[in-house]
Amino acid sequence: MITIDVNTLFVAIILTGIVIAVVLTIVGRGVDNSLLYWAAGFFINSIGFILLALRGIAPDILSVLLANILIVSSYAFFAQGLQIFLKEQFSPLLIWAPALIIAIGYPILHQDIQTRILLMGLINTEQCLLLLMLLIKNNKRLVGRGKYILMTTFIIGIPAAVSRPLAIALGLVDIGSFNSPGPLQSFTFLSITLLNIGIAMGLVLMQKEQAEAATEFMARSDELTGLPNRCSIYEHINQSIINSDKTRIYGALLLIDLDNFKMVNDCYGHALGDELLRETSKRIKSCMTGTDIPARLGGDEFVVLLTTLTTDLESSIKMALEKADTLRRTLEQDYVLQTAHQQEIRHNSTGSIGVAILEPGRQNRESLLREADQAMYRVKNASKTASVTSNKVASNVDIPTQVF
Repeated sequence: MITIDVNTLFVAIILTGIVIAVVLTIVGRGVDNSLLYWAAGFFINSIGFILLALRGIAPDILSVLLANILIVSSYAFFAQGLQIFLKEQFSPLLIWAPALIIAIGYPILHQDIQTRILLMGLINTEQCLLLLMLLIKNNKRLVGRGKYILMTTFIIGIPAAVSRPLAIALGLVDIGSFNSPGPLQSFTFLSITLLNIGIAMGLVLMQKEQAEAATEFMARSDELTGLPNRCSIYEHINQSIINSDKTRIYGALLLIDLDNFKMVNDCYGHALGDELLRETSKRIKSCMTGTDIPARLGGDEFVVLLTTLTTDLESSIKMALEKADTLRRTLEQDYVLQTAHQQEIRHNSTGSIGVAILEPGRQNRESLLREADQAMYRVKNASKTASVTSNKVASNVDIPTQVF
């Protein structure tokens, strides 16, 4: 059976840990604290294995007790860094208790090597499970492949953690020295080397993918309200037109222009105007269901794309107008805004809403936006809070152009 020199594996574990720690420190310093926690984890893991390699040379308090505390603590640093990265609240006791157990238990079990090995195996397993559960819990929030590399690594880490303690407990191998040659020792320390590499690759890739996703979100989102911006909604409209042509299902575009918005900016300043826009976006989002997509075009103009209505024109118009009415009634409720001097301002800002129906095979994006814009201005010019469909669509069915 093939065996690998254990001392060579020790050198590999120590060197890879130090190199990874240095790289993560350089990349993360001043940028991301989670990377610094991961760097600290790899560094103290390497220190732990250096002390472990000095067994028989250094005192047991260093080569046994401190070495194992550092190795266990390295995974606590991984968990702490992951918690910061995920912005997840987690009990510090659950993260750091394993290191505390080693610090208390190892001196008590100083002469009982078998129980010490079993305890270490159980603790390593618990730590892998904790990290795995953190990732599974936040799976939907994480993008890309980094999370899967980490999950796979921690899943593999569990049998690696229990293999030696289990084999000793079952009497399959002698306890021997930690650096005694043999297949089991080779498997154990080779697994640790590969686990360190897998953890590093997964963490870095996950951080990179999340940063890219955040950058893309910022590029496609309105900075003030967090809604999709003009560029993003244009892409959604283009896709909805393609889908409508394929499925023959109608959609609709609702263009919302706030009334009395300029008065807020002129009387109270742009800060209060921004607050009004943020509150408006929250109200619009509260009216969304299913596949509805809200967005801010700019200024005081918002749009809502109803991507999927029905295959019947009349029913689709009715659904679009009902959505517009829901938005109108929601937006016409008074706003309570707070100035920089903590003064409360009560403001009424209704919305003029134009509705254009997205018909299969009939419109491009520009014509759909133009029809919604024309419909909205007919409402505004009539000095009414209302919704209208475009004449082009309304003429096909027995529904009046102006409603409400």
